[in-house]
Amino acid sequence: MQNHSRLLVTILRDYCARRDLTLQALCDDWVFVLEGRGRRHVVFGYDLGLNRSSALQVANDKAATYQCLTLAGLPGVEHRLFHPPAMADYVQMAGNWQPMLAYFQHHGGDVVCKPNTGTGGIGVQRIRSEADLEAAACALFANGRGLCLSPFLAITHEVRVVVIGGQARLAYEKKRPALTGDGETPLFALLREELARHPAASRLLDQEGLLGRLGALDRIPALGETIPLGWKHNLAWGTRPELRDLSAPEMLPLRTLAEAAAAALVIEVAAIDLVETVAGRAVIEVNAGLMMESFARISPEFQARAAALYGMALDRVFGS
Repeated sequence: MQNHSRLLVTILRDYCARRDLTLQALCDDWVFVLEGRGRRHVVFGYDLGLNRSSALQVANDKAATYQCLTLAGLPGVEHRLFHPPAMADYVQMAGNWQPMLAYFQHHGGDVVCKPNTGTGGIGVQRIRSEADLEAAACALFANGRGLCLSPFLAITHEVRVVVIGGQARLAYEKKRPALTGDGETPLFALLREELARHPAASRLLDQEGLLGRLGALDRIPALGETIPLGWKHNLAWGTRPELRDLSAPEMLPLRTLAEAAAAALVIEVAAIDLVETVAGRAVIEVNAGLMMESFARISPEFQARAAALYGMALDRVFGS
């Protein structure tokens, strides 16, 4: 996506026009300077400029986020950090392979390997063999990047809660793409129809080796049979957002956990991902950047909700 075509760019321009602010675009539409009402404010990428630098750094570091949440007594999905060999001069290291292998075996030979920093599910892999673990670690370490291992969890629900100023403002569940059998249609036809409706799901075919796991494509799934098309919950991979009512009683535990997580990281603006498994609820990730491109493109209503959230955040600088 070209920077100038980001919906955030349009939203910033509309916001400044309504509030009689000047807006200067820099660095190929990646940096914006907003001025007016005696204030000068900088937006960098999807960082709206409201978070302290320390909170921003912690949220961008998966292992640091997990450890800060644990210190605060909050449930989080474990992210076990492994440093690349280049970090040996700065941290105590006795080698990575044996503890990585022990972690892999402790969690039943089914873990998730991911870069310690980064978003969008890029570089995140499910690992089910020692050879895959070695390959994933070597690739990340070759780029000088630290990695995290987490247990693979059978997630029943994943909900994102946007917190601004300590309060939950928006929540949506991330619905993974899936096929549903009707007892008559072959698997390949169901897949073709799903990809026609939701082209983003096509990334799963190559990136996740999906075709190799679906089995015989001429099989006819039974009536009501559900066939998930992946295990990641990223919107860029075909997952679809379904709005949740923050005032509903069943949302109170999730809302409370999200607001507590924001307080633990001392972060003003965050998109907090919560998962539900048989073991309970936990924070899996905290995003300091408020990226809502895929969400806003769902419909005019969703775009309006995204614009309202960005406006609410910037009003903390310029007033309502």
